[in-house]
Amino acid sequence: MSEERVEHALRGLGEDLRYTNPTRAVLRKTRRMRVRRNIVGGSGAALAVAALITPFAYGFREAPSTVALPGISASPPPTAPSPTLPVSKPAPPGAVALPGGVYVASASNDSGSRVYDPKSHRYRASGHPRAWVSPDGKLAVVADENGRLGILDLRGAAVRWIKGSKLAVGRPEWSSDARQVVFAGPGSAPDTLGIVLADVASARARTLRPAVPCWEFCQPSWLPGDKEVALPDANQPRSGLLAYAVADGRSRPVTLAGTVQTSSAWSPDGRHVVAAILRDDRASGVGIIDAATGDVAAELDVTPGDEVEARAVVWATTDQIVAVVARDLVVFSTEGRELRRIPLPSALRGVQNQLAFARP
Repeated sequence: MSEERVEHALRGLGEDLRYTNPTRAVLRKTRRMRVRRNIVGGSGAALAVAALITPFAYGFREAPSTVALPGISASPPPTAPSPTLPVSKPAPPGAVALPGGVYVASASNDSGSRVYDPKSHRYRASGHPRAWVSPDGKLAVVADENGRLGILDLRGAAVRWIKGSKLAVGRPEWSSDARQVVFAGPGSAPDTLGIVLADVASARARTLRPAVPCWEFCQPSWLPGDKEVALPDANQPRSGLLAYAVADGRSRPVTLAGTVQTSSAWSPDGRHVVAAILRDDRASGVGIIDAATGDVAAELDVTPGDEVEARAVVWATTDQIVAVVARDLVVFSTEGRELRRIPLPSALRGVQNQLAFARP
């Protein structure tokens, strides 16, 4: 075992010991072990992109056909015209810039959270343990140690705390228009979670579904178009999603050859999605799936030791995917080839690191 991995393991143990509530500490450790075992068998160094926020206004692409399940609507949702992608503007000065004008907007890890300040053009402490900046770079969802969530305006320090529910597991994710946030709240029955939607303007939350079964990959995410949110199907988490209509909570199955774990896994044009895939019964990888067919179109050719995770990616352009690893941001083509690396400043690294992205 390398010195770096030993250091990460020790720092991860230290993170668990920081929690005065032993039950919360055990749950955090168990969730981290599940993700490591089932996604890439790796460590927390590559780590989740916390709101890996979709920086584009997506248009909906029709999902592949599915077989109707009992109690589930398999009818496709209304479709929207293909989006007109915004003209790329350069990333703001002082920010870690990615292709297409996308930039690192925040980082949350064992040392706290830092956000990009649009006034000073520098990264500063948010004043909260965790923070995830919105796709337009103007607001941030912040969380305290007890899972209470709030809306922070980056032009000041005041927080509007969200009323209605707390974060139970994972991270909140912004809708592409920065008007709503979805997150996993406590479930009303054992082995379940609640899918919770928060309105940013009013800072009020409503529970879309109170008891959704979930044992792994329990992170609600947005589907293209912001009309539905989704979770991996508890009965077949490796090959299916259940999509829930934001308007009324009705669900439908979506079949894909992998596990989608973040809103930003979807390409800006809605044609592809990045997911954790199984190569065989023992190994897993990160694949690019054709949304029309549900099949794997390519697999990321990951450098050994990088430990790329499907929940730690963002589409910067329609043909470039950025993955987060321990010390770098790795840019891949849609064929899965590594194109280049962008170093992460030391202030934006850490154990259990979660990045959020925005664009001007």
